[in-house]
Amino acid sequence: MKDLLVSIIIPTFNRYELVKGAIENVMLQTYPNMEVIVVEDGSSSGIRDYIQKINNNKLVYHKHSTQKGLGAARNTGTKIAAGEYVAFLDDDD
Repeated sequence: MKDLLVSIIIPTFNRYELVKGAIENVMLQTYPNMEVIVVEDGSSSGIRDYIQKINNNKLVYHKHSTQKGLGAARNTGTKIAAGEYVAFLDDDD
């Protein structure tokens, strides 16, 4: 199992502190082979700048130009995902 990539998709809309906490919690996990995909759904929370500061190739950022809804954000993350497994994490978890 350690060889398999897990893609963790975090959709968000204008909840900087919550998504920042979700990202930090995922990055603390001990499983080494994962990617975290943050999909900002039409908002401008500033999370992109935070992700760029972390400068971690396990973090992927994508932004919808307009709000499309939670399902669309999850679908976008799934399309971007490279993992054999996909996990969804809400930004407030």
